[in-house]
Amino acid sequence: MREVLKKSVIAVVILMLLCGPWLFVEYRCASELHAPLGLSVSEFLASRPKPRSIARFNHAGAVHFRVVGALCSGPFKGLRSGPPEYVFSASGGLVDMCLDPDDPSKFYARWSGFVGSVEMSVEQVVHLAAEHDGGIK
Repeated sequence: MREVLKKSVIAVVILMLLCGPWLFVEYRCASELHAPLGLSVSEFLASRPKPRSIARFNHAGAVHFRVVGALCSGPFKGLRSGPPEYVFSASGGLVDMCLDPDDPSKFYARWSGFVGSVEMSVEQVVHLAAEHDGGIK
């Protein structure tokens, strides 16, 4: 009985040593990528590395912006299958995000697959936001 308990404890310790660093990297990465809802697009772009892309699209009769962000910084990128994606409303506020867009989620379904997206530059979005006091119309 003691031998079984000893082997069980050793197995748990080894598992913790293997999983601990991975859990730390995942937590750090998720914390780095998360953004509060309502954050303005100007604040978002100023506080983050340059995004991979920005596109304008229409959804339910309103203009929205899809920002494909950068992966986590540092040598350990986490186990994300792709870069995070953020959706901003026409007023410039963050309304939705997906930290791992390739996960089986309803993110793309909520936004109709971003049909009809038109690529924009960061400079164009910043200019639009500045013209409209932080909002994009």
